[in-house]
Amino acid sequence: MRQPYNFAAVTAATPPAGMPTVGFVGAGKGGQTLAAALAAAGVRVTAVASRSRASAERLAELAGVPPDGVRDYASEIPARAHLTLLTVPDDAIAGAVNEICARRGWRPGHAVVHCSGALPSRILDCARLEGSLAGSFHPLQAFAERPPNAAAACAALRGIIFGLEGDAGLEATLRRLATLLGGQPLVLQPESKPLYHAAAVIVSNYAVTLVNTGAALLAECGLDRASAVQALLPLLTGTLANLAHLGLPNALSGPLSRGDAGTLAGHLTALDATAPAAAALYRSLGQATVALALEKDPAAAPAILAAAVLLTAPPPTSAGS
Repeated sequence: MRQPYNFAAVTAATPPAGMPTVGFVGAGKGGQTLAAALAAAGVRVTAVASRSRASAERLAELAGVPPDGVRDYASEIPARAHLTLLTVPDDAIAGAVNEICARRGWRPGHAVVHCSGALPSRILDCARLEGSLAGSFHPLQAFAERPPNAAAACAALRGIIFGLEGDAGLEATLRRLATLLGGQPLVLQPESKPLYHAAAVIVSNYAVTLVNTGAALLAECGLDRASAVQALLPLLTGTLANLAHLGLPNALSGPLSRGDAGTLAGHLTALDATAPAAAALYRSLGQATVALALEKDPAAAPAILAAAVLLTAPPPTSAGS
């Protein structure tokens, strides 16, 4: 059984060796990345439990967890670590924390955080009732695959935002963990978390949807899906580079930013005839872009607004309707 940890003593200068030991419940892509990076930063990862024994053992290998630290049950983790990270899917968080509550696993001098960007820390209230501090620690990053090694895990987290929320007595610890991982802490209010997470979903998840839509259109031009994605990646990379270098609104390019009504009309005619769903998406995204185009080039406002009218006009109906 771990002795209670003094979370109130953590400061921005606390050395990694003085940080709380960390245990994981859940050993998927995000959990393995966090565990490997924390261990590489000098924070001791002492225990892990997961539905998949193979995943738990992989996390243990990446993070240097002692052999007896791979456990069969989530309720065994708090006794082996000062801080428990729940790196399970959002829908499994309540079940995991309640399972540990039912087995009286939480206690004073311990802390638990979940890693959901959308859910508030009040979902952990049963742990609070047992005296544990509670919060959330969300890496603003997409984890599409398990890290091959600790170096890759560290690279995935370096420079990112960590969304923090929860008990004031835990904030300094979570801030320090974020900085040890090379990230920037962002303290959130519980009510702002859905907006914070929606921003991440729009930019990360739906960027993949946009590439899928673009690839489907390129398929009409003769490219197979894989080749179409490869054709679009340099364009996407260039856009990201422009955002990094020029920021908003100057990274915006394309026909709407120039007020090129003829090009927009040609796009819409082709899309309406070939891909109505993509046409609707094109119109919606275009309407959302008008204000940004005006901000970038106010002098082009008449042309931009004239072109924007095309985006609000209803698509043509078929002859038989």
